[in-house]
Amino acid sequence: MTPILHYAPDDAALIVRLALEELGAQLVRRDARAQDSAAYRAVNPAGLIPALETPGGPIFETAAILLWLAEETGKLAPAPGTPGRGDFLKWLFFVSNTLHAQLRMTFYPENTPGRIGPRRRRFGHRYRDGTTPATGP
Repeated sequence: MTPILHYAPDDAALIVRLALEELGAQLVRRDARAQDSAAYRAVNPAGLIPALETPGGPIFETAAILLWLAEETGKLAPAPGTPGRGDFLKWLFFVSNTLHAQLRMTFYPENTPGRIGPRRRRFGHRYRDGTTPATGP
């Protein structure tokens, strides 16, 4: 089985898509909001993208996917136990967990609790957990 990447334009999968293209892998784009379907929830119960279907089962979270790709292919990163591995890991997780979250708030403020634009407030937007921009998390 060839790994299948679930992604959509302008999502957290950009770096994963670049890594897969570097490896010569085929990409499968999902329709916008397809991650809300029951079929996709079987791949990633959180309903978030990206997710990578692999022969060993699905993997989600950008850093986990990148680390898996690096270890499976022996490319993209220093091997375990070699110089530079620690630097690779710290920057991988910093970019994935810290920088990406900040960029998302910058580019999509209307989707950030506490930073909701008037359009979402006016149209009664509800988050997945049932809260609204007015009530917050």
